[in-house]
Amino acid sequence: MATRKGLPWALVASVALTLALGLAVESRGQEITCYCRLALASGSDPLTGGLEIQDWKELHVYDKSPFEMLEYQVRDCTNRCIERAQQDPAFSDPTGLCRKVGRPFDGKRQAVARVDENPPVRAFFVPLKCCPATAGPVSCPAGWTSDANGPGTLKCRRNAGHLAAEPLPPNGTPVGAWGIVLGADVWQWGPPASAPAGAGAPTEFRPCA
Repeated sequence: MATRKGLPWALVASVALTLALGLAVESRGQEITCYCRLALASGSDPLTGGLEIQDWKELHVYDKSPFEMLEYQVRDCTNRCIERAQQDPAFSDPTGLCRKVGRPFDGKRQAVARVDENPPVRAFFVPLKCCPATAGPVSCPAGWTSDANGPGTLKCRRNAGHLAAEPLPPNGTPVGAWGIVLGADVWQWGPPASAPAGAGAPTEFRPCA
């Protein structure tokens, strides 16, 4: 039975159903994806670079809607990436990460979020520094004294002068990162002696200050 003005009802219903199915297919094809990646990066590495630790690929999928804005999706994706990074055992294990690096490292462990092909966003980062693990006493150059309390990899010190002025600074007063006051003497920090030619490189690296 036809309408008085227009197309038959059956044809109208068929066209409406076709349009609805087409929009549904188009909507599924326009899904927006949240990606998240964990890596170790130095200051010169881009957000997409560094040593990859974990790639969660598709962390979440948003249905594209005229009511959802990209700003919201980026913010939500970033929060999801932070939560996933904090739950990942690899991210919370600096000792294991230093073993994986296997070399001196001074940078950050970072989680990076990205929505589709938009620019990546650093969701979370924690500084990480890895130093060679020392086994046994440190070998210092001639004239230097071994001291495990030295900052970072500087585990040797040598006398750099005597303080005659009174009162003396408290024992252990640092002189920047350069040295330390012990008693009435100023000591300079320095690195251990270089390994002899042909000696193997350290096999383990650990987190350090």
